[in-house]
Amino acid sequence: MAKSSVSSMIGRLQAKFNESGRTGPFVSAFNAGNPCDSPRVKKYLANVGVEQKKAHVGVQQAKVFYMQKLKLVMSCIVTRIAAARAKGDVWQVWSLTQMACFLTVEMFSFKRPKELSETAASEVFLLPPTRSGKGVLLFNCVWGKTLRFQAAHVFSIVGSTIAIIDPVAWVRKHCEAAKACGVDLTVGASGRGFLFRSIDVGARKTRGALQSPKMNQQLVKLMKEENLWENESLRGLRSGGAIEAALMGADISSIMQQAGWSNRGMAQHYLHILEVLMDPGAVPASLYADSYVDTTAQKYRSRDELGDMLRVVKPN
Repeated sequence: MAKSSVSSMIGRLQAKFNESGRTGPFVSAFNAGNPCDSPRVKKYLANVGVEQKKAHVGVQQAKVFYMQKLKLVMSCIVTRIAAARAKGDVWQVWSLTQMACFLTVEMFSFKRPKELSETAASEVFLLPPTRSGKGVLLFNCVWGKTLRFQAAHVFSIVGSTIAIIDPVAWVRKHCEAAKACGVDLTVGASGRGFLFRSIDVGARKTRGALQSPKMNQQLVKLMKEENLWENESLRGLRSGGAIEAALMGADISSIMQQAGWSNRGMAQHYLHILEVLMDPGAVPASLYADSYVDTTAQKYRSRDELGDMLRVVKPN
């Protein structure tokens, strides 16, 4: 089994133990803490990586999905949304709007598609706009592979001045489209109201949380129909967004923290332009348009005050 698969499974087990109250470093003498946080498990994961290298098993990297290509895709989605709205098909409008929302949030957040698909609606908050008027979203994620050795991951993303790729605007539209279909995103059969859903347009109902492979199939299908596909996939949006941010002056540390990359070697795997960005004479700008966004995220990471903020998704 590939190291990435083993790592993903350990992450899921880690989250399950956390949910049951088994948090913190594992202490074998007292059978306390999270077993997945034990030195033995960490050593096992490291050994899997070593064996994989010895066997010369490489990890195929997804083709980078850049902003310019995303704009073309989004333009096609907007056209299809207008056509569905003209027909009065609110479920098709929601399905397409959700795709647009997922793609833009993925590009701006650098998250793994699977983790983003498992985001609960209650974990997303709307911060006051920046001084330049851009919207800001705060994610308080408590599930996923990147949360292996921490209780939660709080990060924020700033909207874009380019309306067609603005993730904040698309999150709002996604929520409005779901409401038009009579769906309350804060409620779910499993107890978690997922922000992104598996939508059955024909049956006019949802079937639980969105599966990222399904979203990838929809994306590839659309791109092929529009003659835009060049072997891109959802996974390429993550590295594409990180590279775009780096080219705009974001420092590597900020990108690593946002993406959940634990070391520069991992970041280099995704950022092909790392050698350019590490120029000691360069003075990188902040990842965010307004620095207070970073400090706000830090504040709410140390204080349990998220309930005082405006949730993006409210119960119907």
